Amino acid sequence: MPATAASARGKAFLAAASAILVCGFPDLRGVRGSVLRDAGRKGKDRMSLALNRLILYARDVEGTVAFYEKHFGFKVLRLPGDRIVELVAQNGGANIMIHPAAKGVKIGQVTVKLVFDVEDVAGFCEKSARDGLVFNSPHAADGYSYANAKDPCGNNIQVSSRAFRKAD
Repeated sequence: MPATAASARGKAFLAAASAILVCGFPDLRGVRGSVLRDAGRKGKDRMSLALNRLILYARDVEGTVAFYEKHFGFKVLRLPGDRIVELVAQNGGANIMIHPAAKGVKIGQVTVKLVFDVEDVAGFCEKSARDGLVFNSPHAADGYSYANAKDPCGNNIQVSSRAFRKAD
């Protein structure tokens, strides 16, 4: 990618962050539903906004970057002079931006879970265990399965086959 394109992209992703999730996530229970529902409204017309990226605040930026790169196949994008590392999804999903956490940030709250779609949950869990990421035993749900683990910051993560379940 040319340096000018990378610079423009860096400015764009900083300006357009869709959600900020602290490695220990914010509690949105007090946010009025209409505020969230009306976000992006323009006059009588509604804009359709896509969730393109999440920001995780991490005490160990490099460890967190390595975790998502190794276990979930994100590509690392580092821009000169930028302390945020962007992890680029390779399948069209949302990117994850890893931001150094300030000392006052509370780590490990569990109000959000990052879910990754995989067709074979058990197979993914077996491979991940060999690579050092241990999930709990897969659970069966309504036509799909899932398993949970935590990232290096203590955030809940899940692999799920829900996106691949068969309609009745």
